[in-house]
Amino acid sequence: MSDIAFPSKALATTELKLQRERDTRTIISEFAADFMASSQEDFDAAINRALQRSGEYMSAHRTYVFLVSADGQRMNNTHEWCAAGITPEIENLQGIPSTRIIHEAVNQPLRTAV
Repeated sequence: MSDIAFPSKALATTELKLQRERDTRTIISEFAADFMASSQEDFDAAINRALQRSGEYMSAHRTYVFLVSADGQRMNNTHEWCAAGITPEIENLQGIPSTRIIHEAVNQPLRTAV
């Protein structure tokens, strides 16, 4: 019998969660630094960089930003990042009822990262 200790599954899971938390904090800090360093003219590009980085980090097919109308009834997709091979939907997501997005978001199954 060897004296080598193997980490338990619970310990490995905890270490993965801690690493994911550190990675998330790093990305958020990078977003904040990028936004603060962006000029008004470059702010849209900073949003697009944040969407790409977060989409890649989460292995998402796409990430969005929506602007909600003043009355809260409608939403416009203002920015979208799509992974390779994914068709953009930004043109189809204009003036849509806010309730539609909420309904679809609530009923969308969550994917978990491995």
